[in-house]
Amino acid sequence: MNRNLLMPVAVSLILLSGCKYNDDNFEGLDEMTQPTNLMKIEHTLTDADYAAISTNSVNIDSAKNHKPDLSKDLANVKTNMYLTEKITGAAYIPAFLLDKYYTADKGSSAKITYKYKEAMSALLSEYASVKYLKPTDADYKLVYGEDAFAPYLNEKTEGQMYKMLNEKFKDAEKGTAVFVDYKLGEGQLENPLMWQDFEALPTGDLTELKGWFLSSVGGTEWKVTSYDDNQYVQYSANKMEGECIAWMVTPAVSVVAGDYLGFDVTVGYYNANCLSVLISEDFDGKDVKAAHWTDVTSDFNIPTKPTSGYGTFASAGKMSLSAYAGKKVYVAFKYVGDGANKKTTTYQIDNIMVGTSIPANSLSTPAYAVKVYDGKSWKDKNNNVYVPTFADYGDMGQSKRYFTSDVPAVNYLPAYLSKMVAYPVDGDARVVVYRFYNGKALNIYSDEYTYSAEKARWELNTRIVDKTEQFVLSDGKWNFDPSTVVTLKAEKGDAETAAFYQTITDWVIANKGQEYAPIFNGKSNNEYYYGSSAYQNNFDFRPAKWREQNAAAYGNMSDADLTKLMFERLPEAFLPGLKAIYGSADVVEGVDVFYTINFAIYDGSSTTQYTIKYKVTGKGQFEYVADSLKKVE
Repeated sequence: MNRNLLMPVAVSLILLSGCKYNDDNFEGLDEMTQPTNLMKIEHTLTDADYAAISTNSVNIDSAKNHKPDLSKDLANVKTNMYLTEKITGAAYIPAFLLDKYYTADKGSSAKITYKYKEAMSALLSEYASVKYLKPTDADYKLVYGEDAFAPYLNEKTEGQMYKMLNEKFKDAEKGTAVFVDYKLGEGQLENPLMWQDFEALPTGDLTELKGWFLSSVGGTEWKVTSYDDNQYVQYSANKMEGECIAWMVTPAVSVVAGDYLGFDVTVGYYNANCLSVLISEDFDGKDVKAAHWTDVTSDFNIPTKPTSGYGTFASAGKMSLSAYAGKKVYVAFKYVGDGANKKTTTYQIDNIMVGTSIPANSLSTPAYAVKVYDGKSWKDKNNNVYVPTFADYGDMGQSKRYFTSDVPAVNYLPAYLSKMVAYPVDGDARVVVYRFYNGKALNIYSDEYTYSAEKARWELNTRIVDKTEQFVLSDGKWNFDPSTVVTLKAEKGDAETAAFYQTITDWVIANKGQEYAPIFNGKSNNEYYYGSSAYQNNFDFRPAKWREQNAAAYGNMSDADLTKLMFERLPEAFLPGLKAIYGSADVVEGVDVFYTINFAIYDGSSTTQYTIKYKVTGKGQFEYVADSLKKVE
């Protein structure tokens, strides 16, 4: 045991004495023998890398401690496989690099390319979170009041949609957008006593139809059915072996003079008269056989076609109830069929109503609108925002009037926009607000599309772009290094370069005087304080031209002295352009951020490429790096 304990001590003494000997006799040996692994990495993130970023423990702690908590956003990186304005490369790639390149030494650099989802455009952000409203009968009553009703809006009441919105969204904030999934029809029911359209019921049996009496014999019953965004009740003896009898009786209706009874009806596969309409004054709500019933079927138009397929809904007409004024009555729809004897006609009934001045056409069509609250009232959507209509979905082949993951909107909306937008130009943007069913519920989605003149097509703007950022390793951690190279192309007509040079000219005029900047066709696009030219996209270092422009300043200077002055001023020249165009540049902790500019100088005989470097000292602040101005060899 003692020997084992002594061995490490002895070894340590030997090592210590060896180190001292080396220090005394071989200066710099430690630096020479220090292992170095300076990496220069260029890497594009893979699916596995996004997963690693998402599950990195340092990143998880960082997201959790962020205010607001970004844990959910970080977790989504694994499945989305892109970074965002919340989960940025600058903040969340460094920990990933430390794990992946753990052998790298100080001074290593990495250029990482990754998928980045850009922030929404101003237009899309206004419609990014659209609320949904499907008005109920109670909501429509807010529009019509007590003296009239319709389970839809009409030509006169459509403009009063705000009454529903004010009630349903009392706490709406400015900018709130609502998708209204309403019905549009004609007319209204005056003095309504009843209007049952079955829209509030789940499809299937009628157990939730409160206050109605239902009975059936023969194995089937009245049920709620839905087709083409409309709900109604249906009965058929099809596939029944024998006789079927089914009753559907309304609650008691207290009739006043002038009241009418009306409903909508259609049939399918007609082969016999199976439906009768009856009225009773003494039904007790329980025993239909004990009540006295008056058959009023002949007062209505019950169709006897088609014998194959289904017809379309139409009004059965209206029957005056004046004979029952002052009384309570029950209205029954009785179906008698026989499967064995081919009495199996299907009947579909909708919009059962009692009141005065029943509308001639009580049918309605689904309609969609998007309204935006401006802080005071509800306004129409932006003109660059489109909402496909009920008919539009049909034209696109979507009978259910929504898109799904199996039937994606992106397969149809480009063609839709081509139809809706006349003469688009390259880069035009439009937002489409549409219905999407996720398998459980209907959602309202908003997508932005941009027009490509080259492809002559609208394309979904996924906002996902490739982004490359640089990181450097120092002090044991990777740091984001946003150092940038700006190349001012010496090409006449290059708009991006011209914009940079124009900021210099504008600054000279504002701070040094118009006498330094010649005016051509009413404007100045070059100057002779620094020599920048937004017309030629270079620096003009011809002494003769400088003297010609401003003889008072340069007339007595030799070519050599003037050229010396040009180069002395040159480091100042780029500052106006850097501050104007790269004003968002800022310092980064642990890293020196540099902007390197490549540019050209014309001396009258040739154009020569130069480079110059600036250090970022604060937000939008730049400082010339001494001796960085050099000719590119």
